[in-house]
This record gives sequence, C-alpha cells and structure tokens, in this order.
Amino acid sequence: MAEQVDIVEVIPKESAGTELAVPAGTGLTADENVLAGGIETLHELKEDLLELEGYRQRCKELDAEDIRLEKLIDSKAQAAEAEFAALVKRRRQELASSFAAEMTTAKNRMKKLKAKKDKLKNAKVSERIDIETAELREEKKAERTEIRSIYRKEPINRLFNNRLFYSFFLPGNVGDVLIAFAVILILLAIPCGIYYLVLPERKVWMLILLYVAVIAVFGGIYAMILAGIKTRHEEAFRRIRTIRAGIRRIEKEERRIAKSIYKDRDESGYGLEKYDDQLKELQARIDELAEQEKQALKDFDGKTRTALKAEVMGRYEKELTELAENHEQVETAQSAADKQAREFAVEITRRFEPFMGKDMMNLQAVDALIAIVEEGRASTISGAVLLYRQENPSKASGKKGKS
Repeated sequence: MAEQVDIVEVIPKESAGTELAVPAGTGLTADENVLAGGIETLHELKEDLLELEGYRQRCKELDAEDIRLEKLIDSKAQAAEAEFAALVKRRRQELASSFAAEMTTAKNRMKKLKAKKDKLKNAKVSERIDIETAELREEKKAERTEIRSIYRKEPINRLFNNRLFYSFFLPGNVGDVLIAFAVILILLAIPCGIYYLVLPERKVWMLILLYVAVIAVFGGIYAMILAGIKTRHEEAFRRIRTIRAGIRRIEKEERRIAKSIYKDRDESGYGLEKYDDQLKELQARIDELAEQEKQALKDFDGKTRTALKAEVMGRYEKELTELAENHEQVETAQSAADKQAREFAVEITRRFEPFMGKDMMNLQAVDALIAIVEEGRASTISGAVLLYRQENPSKASGKKGKS
C-alpha cells in the first residue's frame, strides 16, 4: 500500500486567493512611519517574522515530502519494471525450453532410427559385398590351396610362406623393395641403438664391432637361406610368387568392388524404406516445431508481453495512483505555501525594511530592540535602532542582515 501523506492546509480557506494586506494587529497604516512606533510595533514585527519563519519551515517540510514521494514513486515504478522484466524473461525461457524439449525428443528418436538404419544398411552392404565377391574369394581360396600344396610337395617349411621372405629373396613389385629397404634400415639402426642406449662406455671400435656382428649374423642367415632354401626350390618359389601376385590382384579387385558398393547412393535394394519414411516424418516434425516456436515467440513478444505488463502493472496501479494523488496534493500545498511565504515576506519588507534597514529584519535584532525599549533606554523604534547600531557596529545595516 502507498504511504499516507498528511497534507496540512497551509493557506486558511478564508484568506486563500486574496491579496495580503498589512499584517493584522499592527495598528499602523501601510503608509505610517514605522520608526515612530514603539514596543507594540516591535512585538507585531516579531510575530510577523515568527509567522514568516513558520511559513518557510512549512515550505521546507513540503519540499522534503515532495522529494520523498518522488523517490518512492520512482522506486515503485522501477520495482514494477524489474518484476515485469524478470517475468517476461522467465516465461520466454520456459516457452523456448518447452519447444526445445520437444525437438530434442524428436532428434533423439531420429538418432536412434539412423543408428538402426545404418546397422541394417551395413549388414546389407556386407551381404552384398559377400555375394559380389564370392567368386573372387573362391578363386583366392583355390590359389592359397595351391600354394600350400606346393609347400607340401617340395617340401618347404611354411616359415618361408610370408611376404618378408619374398621381399628379400624374390621381390616382385615396388612394395617388396620398400619392405626390404625398411628392414635393412632397421638392421643398420640396431648397432647404433645398442651403442648409445645400452653400452655404459662408448668407443668407436665398439660401434664398428657391433656393425660387423650384425652384418655377420644377418648376412650369414641370408646366405644360408639363399643357398639352402631359395636356390634349391627356386622354381617352386617363382611359381608361388606368381600365385601370390594373382592373390594380390584378386584382393585389389575385392577392395574395388567393396569401395564401389560403399559409395553407391542407391539404397532401394536394402529394404530401408520404413526407416526413411519415419526419418522424414521426424524431420518434418522438427521443422514444424521450429516454425511453431518462431511464431510462438513472435506472439509472446507482441500480445503476451503486453498482457503480462498489464498484469504486473495492475498489481501496482492502486499503490502508484495513491502515491501520485498524494504527490499532487503535496505539490499543490507546496505551491500555496511558497506563494504565501513570498507574499508575506514582501509585505513585511515593504512595511518595515525601508525604515529599519535590512539588518533589522531578523528575530535576533528585533529581540535586541525590544530589550532596549523595555529597559527604557529608548521609547521609539528609531531610538532603539540607533542605540543597537552604536552598540553593535559589526552588525551594521547591509552586512549581515536577514530577511
């Protein structure tokens, strides 16, 4: 609820809107010489000054009340705006979150369907590859069977049925040469590794000795295999090399077929139509939700936002109205009090200041003049003013006078 402001009537109803005349009870006319007056006139001046001070004090109180109400109105308005902004932000986020949750559900469903589709497609692709490469696999199986048969008939140890052996002793392509070269580099690196990583003390002759040992060991093995195995069964190894080359061509063709199948965009032969239909429906649902969210947020920023503002401001309307009314009353009273104080001050100035001087227009000076007259030191205001100025030269007219 708004704070209740007690508005005190500043201007009496009977005097409101009328011109101020000579302050009542002076017994003097507007044109009378004030300096000829006595103690009664000084008391009347004191009462007028006290009354003027009351008006001015009331103006200060109304000014303070005006400022307080303005701050209170601003505070309430800011509170309403802050509540409205927080409510709009929360409701907008809730609206967006609801749509986001729906779209997330649809996207998760799509993700699962895609996983199922991909799994089935991969199985179908593998099945298709198996079918289209079946003849090649049978051919490759027959070639390998023939190789095993040659190894049994010669007989040759199966230990020599590997690409490393053929790369060193019967290279048939660039790949075999590269394999042999790589092995030689590794053999050459072994002595350096032992020399720098194993030996606690390193001498050049040790490195030379290591190279001699490696060459002797692996060179001896190579010579033994070359003389004892390769030369004795060279014709068989050449036949096997030819067969192995045929197997590599078959494997290359298998890879080509598999790659072609993987790149094939046509999925009509895999039976994935039901997944495609469901995925299209889900995508359409996501697109629809996105459009609905866009429209909902647009409506929210328009109609809903206006309604929410009316709702929030409605709760503050009564309080703000009461505060505004009180503020208006204070402004009215403030204006009236200020006018009355100014007019009353002008009247006092017009009647007394031309005769007594500006420095006599304050309660301290008037009390001093009253004391001088009551003490019998002067009988008129003129004499009291003269004595006062003689006794108080520092307060001479025009230096520290107050109106």
